[in-house]
Amino acid sequence: MNSLITLLSCNAQPNQAWLWQTEQAHEIEFGRVGHFTEHITAKAWHNQATADGRVRTQWLSDQAWLDTWQTGDLLHVTLRQDFIRPDGVKVWPQQAQIWLADRSSLAWVLAAAKERHQAMQAGLVVAPMIALLKHDPLLPVQLKPARFILELTESALGAVPLLEDWGVVNRVAHPDGLPGCYEGTLADLLADFVHHLPKQMPENQQAWYLLGQLDKADQQTCLNQVNHLQLRPYLALK
Repeated sequence: MNSLITLLSCNAQPNQAWLWQTEQAHEIEFGRVGHFTEHITAKAWHNQATADGRVRTQWLSDQAWLDTWQTGDLLHVTLRQDFIRPDGVKVWPQQAQIWLADRSSLAWVLAAAKERHQAMQAGLVVAPMIALLKHDPLLPVQLKPARFILELTESALGAVPLLEDWGVVNRVAHPDGLPGCYEGTLADLLADFVHHLPKQMPENQQAWYLLGQLDKADQQTCLNQVNHLQLRPYLALK
């Protein structure tokens, strides 16, 4: 996609992240990863229409702008977008979803949770959503005692409050079992959860979509745990 983008701001965030703001004529679709020709990768985070009919977008990235980019610049860029969710599936809040994430891909989970919460507020029927996260000292959230029960063999009593506010059951894995965390890897947590899934899906629910963006090692170990007939894995590489 060739686009003319106006650069508005690029601000450093906690935990080695950058928040960009741009303005352009089109909306960046949630559920994709954008790759600019300058080899900068960003995640579409939030779109907002402006008074003159354009679109203002906030991006979350692990990279700052190039040194040659300045606020107010008009850039002709090529934006290639990779799907982080299967193309062709509509009405995502009505699809049962299990999201896997680490600190750099948590934004996708928050965006999907917000999308589902907004559907609930609009009075729509939504399917369950579960978020399983990999602990990191730089994870930009603070765990609180979980309000929702998740059936697991091992104890895990902490959860991300914002996700719970939006109705998403979640747990965090740590190999040494830090307070509130599941003791084990993200793959261990996934395997434990899948083991407790019911044998039969509800009549109005066909399968769980397994979604997220992980590095190659974590993706492979998680996929090795998935042999459940009710799961449709769709994990993206970083």
